[in-house]
Amino acid sequence: MARSEEWRGGLRQLEEADEVGRVVNMRKQLDKANSAFERAGLRINPRPSSTPRERAVGLDG
Repeated sequence: MARSEEWRGGLRQLEEADEVGRVVNMRKQLDKANSAFERAGLRINPRPSSTPRERAVGLDG
């Protein structure tokens, strides 16, 4: 029984880490696209400032 709970806890941690990884990758893609637009001379709205949670986990740029 305890082993099953440990497994579920580990799975939950992996899912959370996967979600953070997806957010990081999306941010990188947005930054690359933004840079490409700027190099092309186009102006787009800047990314909104980071939230306190993003700053806490190092996603603030």
